[in-house]
Amino acid sequence: MVDVTVVLTFDDGPHAARDPERNYTRQALRTLNVNSVQNGTKGVFFVQTHVPFRGGSQTGQNVIEAVWAEGHVVGIHTGSTEDHVPHTQRGGQLREDLTNASRYLQNLGIASDFVRPVGGAVNEAVLATYRSLGLKMVLWDIDSRDSHTGYGRNRISLWLAQEIARTISAGKTELVVLFHELDRDTRGNIEHYMEVLRDAIRDAGHQARFPTSRNDVMSVLNRYARG
Repeated sequence: MVDVTVVLTFDDGPHAARDPERNYTRQALRTLNVNSVQNGTKGVFFVQTHVPFRGGSQTGQNVIEAVWAEGHVVGIHTGSTEDHVPHTQRGGQLREDLTNASRYLQNLGIASDFVRPVGGAVNEAVLATYRSLGLKMVLWDIDSRDSHTGYGRNRISLWLAQEIARTISAGKTELVVLFHELDRDTRGNIEHYMEVLRDAIRDAGHQARFPTSRNDVMSVLNRYARG
């Protein structure tokens, strides 16, 4: 029986709701910390640092600090003030965006050189910008499709199980899985999806391993990332 490591990643946050009970990023943190699969699971949060209703708010900044303080990895998703704009559409502004995002995280005491492009969209100019800034691109092995209209919890669960079977049959033993903690099909369902992933790996004859330290997560990302 081989261990299959699963790294859960979350894009588009942080949620900036002031009420901790209604803040979806904080809900994700609570679930990762206490759940039926692996307490203390550590993940990766790719954040939008300057969007006013994400990391650009004081509440959003506080949430990002909490993500880091609880031992998770924080990466860059966007650094502009516009929500969810693909890096391929930022042109010459992308360098400044990413520089500002890196500085923002550094000012919070967060060390990170990981970046995930919006929608996974890149071109040679974007990749060259990443390299020049020393950023490592992290995409994913499995897209949960939680952001797809009309999927829902049941269809996502079936999809995840199918994708686990596909990736394991291809010989993968370290899997990076994409979620969006703000999406209605993910918030409230993270523990369920962890169970689905664990069970699908078990059905394939292996044992699921969810990292419980930031160093473990970073080790996977460093092997996975494209510099």
